[in-house]
Amino acid sequence: MYLGLHIGHDAGVAITDNSGVVLYAIAEERITRTKIHRGIPVESLKLIGNFFDFDKIKTVIIGTSETFAIEPLRRALADLDLSNHRKRGLKLPVPPGSRISKDPETVRENFFYEINKIIGSNKKFILSKHHNSHLGCAIGVANFGQSALLVSLDAEGDGESGAVSSLKNNLNGHLQYQELARFPRLDSLGYLYSAVTKAYNFKPDHHEGKITGLAAYGSYSAAVDILLRYVSVKDGIPTIKQVGGFKDQLLRKSLKLFGFEKYTKKYLEEIVQIAEASTINYPDLAFAVQEVLEKSVIEIVSFWQDKMNCETLALAGGVFANVKLNQKLSELELFTDLRIFPNMGDGGVPLGGVWFELYKKGELSKGPLFENMFLAPDISQSEGKFLDSLKYNHNLIIEKIKERELPPLIASLLFKGEIGALHKGKMEFGPRALCNRSILADPRDNYINKLINDRLHRTEFMPFAPVVKLENFAKYFEISSHQSIFPFKYMTMTCKVNREYVQNFPGVVHVDQTARPQVIEKISDELTWEILNEFEKLSGFGILVNTSFNVHEEPINFKLKDSIEALERNAVDFIIYEAYLIRVKK
Repeated sequence: MYLGLHIGHDAGVAITDNSGVVLYAIAEERITRTKIHRGIPVESLKLIGNFFDFDKIKTVIIGTSETFAIEPLRRALADLDLSNHRKRGLKLPVPPGSRISKDPETVRENFFYEINKIIGSNKKFILSKHHNSHLGCAIGVANFGQSALLVSLDAEGDGESGAVSSLKNNLNGHLQYQELARFPRLDSLGYLYSAVTKAYNFKPDHHEGKITGLAAYGSYSAAVDILLRYVSVKDGIPTIKQVGGFKDQLLRKSLKLFGFEKYTKKYLEEIVQIAEASTINYPDLAFAVQEVLEKSVIEIVSFWQDKMNCETLALAGGVFANVKLNQKLSELELFTDLRIFPNMGDGGVPLGGVWFELYKKGELSKGPLFENMFLAPDISQSEGKFLDSLKYNHNLIIEKIKERELPPLIASLLFKGEIGALHKGKMEFGPRALCNRSILADPRDNYINKLINDRLHRTEFMPFAPVVKLENFAKYFEISSHQSIFPFKYMTMTCKVNREYVQNFPGVVHVDQTARPQVIEKISDELTWEILNEFEKLSGFGILVNTSFNVHEEPINFKLKDSIEALERNAVDFIIYEAYLIRVKK
């Protein structure tokens, strides 16, 4: 058995069997309620320890290499009680938050010691390169038996901003891994996008989705041409020139040589400021960076596909959280299939690190590594006890509904304009709520976006995502004939809405007439499928709003307690938990 860890932002834990098949995976933020949690995922380890015997774990794989791990480890260790640490460069006792040794060996040993306190001793630790972990996620969704181009892009990790590899059939008919290119941090397309996020006074590495949504309201301006002066792709590798002349270029190379790459963001912000000065309309800068990102990534992918001629394009890394970019790549029709790992950002690193190491050893399963993304431990037993305690909460009405009556009841409430939430089963692993922790509403309402956003205290440029039965998908949406349904199971790609329905669903259709649908199959989620079926009987349309069940700047709800608190804060009108309808008394 293998334990995968990530200790940077979006910290998390994954457990797989010896062939990489996922047993558990969870993000630390869902437990601590600190969005994009940074640090050692102690609470996730403790929770999984209630369901899994850590004695079965022989190897721990951390999705970050030695060169980058030291500072995050030092920060993470500073948050823990270090009083029991061994005397490796530390004076004991050491109060929490105190200065931690800068010696890499000391830092690593203390980190291993902290993990061993939770999972037991005698474990082998492997530190995997960050972008190898993302490539491992791409391997995890590639079609086994088919050749695949693997692309990782994010802001940075281990001094790199991306990597390209391939899986190609060798003379023996086996898929052979080949590394093709690595992209340095100084040429980070992810950081360029974040620089624009900051220019709009949004939070970098956090609110990039707002820029994607805003871009659809902009148009081509001089900002595009200015960004393209600095951003180029040559031989499948992106390059970002710095502002200024020869001396600035020399300084750039010197900074890279001596490891002072932390100034990357400053240089990129200077480029963005020049581009911003040339715009008049507010959304045009967002349009410009989206246009340059799409152009650059298309050039990268096209170059390597021309060389490798792969069947599948498999993507991972935070840049591919950009659903519009993914749509553009799909529309190239250079591949028979395009797949994005559902937890594409650093949250997926715990699994990707394990998968990459297993693939290198030839031990990764050739079958599916996961059936769905409902990978959190099943906490229904403790949830049931919490539900029992709610009978003493005189502010709530809790009504048990017969199973066959539940879908028509929910559909009728949504049809009448109420906003409801599903809290059921195991929680999703990844940034998308997939109807186990989702808010549902009527997409035909012109004001549904404002109404829900006001109640959740959100400010969004993107519309909500629709959820639809597989049987109705082609009726409402357009996708290329070669594209599989896979990205649409996990809401990782936008697509065009069929023209005749654009006006019918204002709550889920963007200004550019696209949407980011989730496709539901009855075999995988019978309750949601039946709700859609009943809503179609009432409205004539088998489609609903699906947005994550969380208040603004909070992680997606994990426990029923989180969802009840949101209900009491008027985020929704009712919650469905298992067969119970829960409301607040008027």
